[in-house]
Amino acid sequence: MTTENISQNPTGFSSDIWYEIVLHDGRSGYLSDVYIAPQNRGGLSLPECPPR
Repeated sequence: MTTENISQNPTGFSSDIWYEIVLHDGRSGYLSDVYIAPQNRGGLSLPECPPR
């Protein structure tokens, strides 16, 4: 399976790492490692979250 418009991602980077983001106002969401700057990808040595 490939993602639509993958040609717009010339390196074709993929990852199964997700970061939970919590803003100061309490809103939260998830950010895929794919959208992190290349030099910061790979988990950033952060601990894994326990399964929910």
